[in-house]
Amino acid sequence: DGSARVGDANWRRLREWFDVRALVLDAADRSSHGELVRLAAKEAAAAPGGRVAVVAESMGAVTALGLALARPDRVESLVLCNAATAYGRSPVAGVAALLPRIPKPL
Repeated sequence: DGSARVGDANWRRLREWFDVRALVLDAADRSSHGELVRLAAKEAAAAPGGRVAVVAESMGAVTALGLALARPDRVESLVLCNAATAYGRSPVAGVAALLPRIPKPL
């Protein structure tokens, strides 16, 4: 649902056993897919052993796929939920190229 707080309680519990890293973006973020993949690769490189098990949902799952393709050496496993892989065929995709032209303080 785009809320950064949805996973907070679960992440706290998971941190008892795992090194949990979450990429949470502000709604005003206009990073490209490539920029998000590079950010994910940087976070993966900083993880113990430089490899991660990725759990991702929706557009995050698309970024996770990009990470796995671009840097397979950084991805140990993938769990993808509700991947937005049909995004390119959605009506939103037709206007997505206009997003960088929208002033940041809207």
